[in-house]
Parts: sequence; structure tokens; C-alpha cells
Amino acid sequence: MSELPVIVGAKRSNAAGRLIGDKGDQLVYGDDGGLVVYSATAIDGVLVSQHRPCLLVVDGVRFVIRTYTLEGRQHVYRCEPWQPGPYEREGAVVDYDPDRVHHHRVERLHLFVRALVLLVLLPAVPVLGLLPEDTKKQLKEHGLLPGGSQMSSLVFEWMLLLLVVAAELLLVVSGSLVGAGLCALVALTLLVDIPHRVVLAAENRDIGVFAWPRELWRSMRAEPPAPDQPKLEPPQSNAGPEA
Repeated sequence: MSELPVIVGAKRSNAAGRLIGDKGDQLVYGDDGGLVVYSATAIDGVLVSQHRPCLLVVDGVRFVIRTYTLEGRQHVYRCEPWQPGPYEREGAVVDYDPDRVHHHRVERLHLFVRALVLLVLLPAVPVLGLLPEDTKKQLKEHGLLPGGSQMSSLVFEWMLLLLVVAAELLLVVSGSLVGAGLCALVALTLLVDIPHRVVLAAENRDIGVFAWPRELWRSMRAEPPAPDQPKLEPPQSNAGPEA
């Protein structure tokens, strides 16, 4: 009496660590060593050919794909153990990944979430460009920092400078010298900060707002480089030639 075929895997809808509705493949091993793969999606790279057979590597074992059919919504691959003859050569060799559909769905979901987060943060792009350099590096590593944040933040600073200067003129006309002095102080700070950010942006540094006091303090605390020591040459003898 022949043994029943061995079924590995099944359609999983709520398996742990998988997305809802994600279906895994079903692998059926026959008594003769053959393999039948039932999949909800086509396996990338598989090309059935009679001249150069396509191989499917499953758990390190090579199978040759003999037939491929579409039964309803299932892609069915019927395979046999690969036993090449002396003159037979394989064609395409595909490494079977049982979680390929899951990985593809996770990647698509990740791209969708990133696009949604960037859309929500779009009004705050100029504000993101004002953040410190280290914070923006972390956001850029996670793909949450738009490329135009630095330039938009500089434009935002210029607009803020114009508003401060306009407020200063209005305060001077109204006779509020204290408020005008505060506005002048803010305008002077912005006049220093904007060129500093522009210069460092040319050096591929994505610094935030008011970084120049920290840069100035860091440069003041840095130890000056040690001067180069002159090389000491060996003394030369003044003795004349030997007699």
C-alpha cells in the first residue's frame, strides 16, 4: 500500500506574523519524489521550456518544472527531481521563497504608510528643516524627511525676517522703542543664521536653525592643533680632510 502524499504548508489566513488575508503556498510531495506547488500567485522567474528546463530550488533540492497550469485562481507547478543526463543543461534556476508574497505585501504596505506620513507632514516641511542636524539624519534614515525641507526652511526664515523688519518699522513709528529693539535683535540673529545655514548647505550639511552659537562654542572649546616640530639635523663636523 503506497503512502499518502506529504503536504507541507497550507492556505494560511491568520497565521502569526503574517498580514490578514495573506495566503501561503501548498507543497505536495509524492511517493516518487515529485513535487506539486499550489500558489495563489505566480513564481517570479519561472519559465517552462523544453530545451533548457527551468529548475526550482526548494530547501536546497533541485526540481525540474515539467508543467505549469492555472487551475481557477491557483498557479500549479508540477515538478520532478532533477536528474540531468550527460548532455542536458539547466536553464533558469529559481530559488523558491515561500514568503515572497508576504514580503511583497509588507513592502507595499511600508511604502503606502511612508507616503501617507509624508502627505500628513507636508504642511510641516519648513518646520522640519529647522530641526537640529542629528534629528534630521534620523528622520532621513527612516524616509520621513522630504528632500526640499532645507530649502523650504530657508525660505521660511527669509519670510520671518521680512515680517520682523516690518514689525520693527511699525513699532518705531508707533513710538514703542523697547519692542522695536527686540525686533531688531531678532532680525540681527536671523541675518547671521541664514547665511550660516546657506554656507554649510553648500558643504552638504543639513543643519537646523540657530546652529551657529553651538558651532562657535564648539570651535572655541576645540584644542588648537599642535605646531609642527622642526626636524633636528645632526651636527656637521668642521674637521678638515685627514692628512
